[in-house]
Amino acid sequence: EDADFAAAATDIRRQIDCSHFVNTVFRMGSIDVPEPPVHTMEGRGLFVMSTAPMVEISGPIVKAPRMGSMTDLKPGDRLIFQNDIRATRQGNHHIAIYIGRYGRYTHAMIHASGSHKKVVISDLLALQRIFRYARRDTGLAGRQG
Repeated sequence: EDADFAAAATDIRRQIDCSHFVNTVFRMGSIDVPEPPVHTMEGRGLFVMSTAPMVEISGPIVKAPRMGSMTDLKPGDRLIFQNDIRATRQGNHHIAIYIGRYGRYTHAMIHASGSHKKVVISDLLALQRIFRYARRDTGLAGRQG
């Protein structure tokens, strides 16, 4: 079963979890990002903004380095979601890629959705309750979106 999951997680056309999806997209763009799971991806890159005063970053709960708003986000930013910053259970963390305006969404993101069991584009505002912070990889600096 682990071998099947590993194969699926590296083939973007098949069912994939959120952290493997983000890793695969960035690798396809030749941008170095941490390996999955989400916990290893939380601490790397420029801290763009937070919607909460306290966040969990790769384990410890800390004061958010910078509060901000959705207007601080740029396409390519990694979005970190946490249902409960004190919980370490499987499924508590989620990661997505910000894409900006898309269709009727002002703040859209692309992610591998567990509830939809596929890659989808969603409205970030619909998940605002559990959105915690955004990271920007320095490899994206100066790239045109």
